[in-house]
Amino acid sequence: MTKAQIKAFVLSLIAELTATKCIWDKQNAPKPANPYISLNLSPERDLGNEVRRRNDGSGTLDILGRREATLSVNAFGRGAIDICNSLWLALRRPTIVDRCLSARIAFVRAETPQDLTALVDGRSWEERANIDLIVTYSISTTDSPGYITTVTVPGEFGEPEIVAPVTDDATAEVEISVKGES
Repeated sequence: MTKAQIKAFVLSLIAELTATKCIWDKQNAPKPANPYISLNLSPERDLGNEVRRRNDGSGTLDILGRREATLSVNAFGRGAIDICNSLWLALRRPTIVDRCLSARIAFVRAETPQDLTALVDGRSWEERANIDLIVTYSISTTDSPGYITTVTVPGEFGEPEIVAPVTDDATAEVEISVKGES
């Protein structure tokens, strides 16, 4: 999957599970009306080395990797705290886990939901909450390095000249006895 496909899957899944409008953070657009959820996917971290494999005889190479990132889910408006409290449980439902597995995505851990309710204009309170989810996913790309078809090695073929090593004469004394024989 590409990063865009991962983000599209996550956005639609969170919107479905919370029944709330979801957007990605840091957009140049007006703030939606409450209630809504904003999502922020942190820079990803590598989980081990990439796997490189040939997928057919064409010389094309698949490069597959596992990544981990923190998905910050920020809920705004009435019910924000309840949304964050119930989201992690909703992500643990077997049908949702299976859908995520099919998409090569896993929500592996959640931090404790935070109540971030704030006074917005000096007179009214806006309910706000946050939950950070640790998500892992697979990414892939392809490359076409081709195959090595010809190798040129300069030099001559033939029998190598083998020089016998210099050795010292050695004398060894060995005594052999057989058990039961005198």
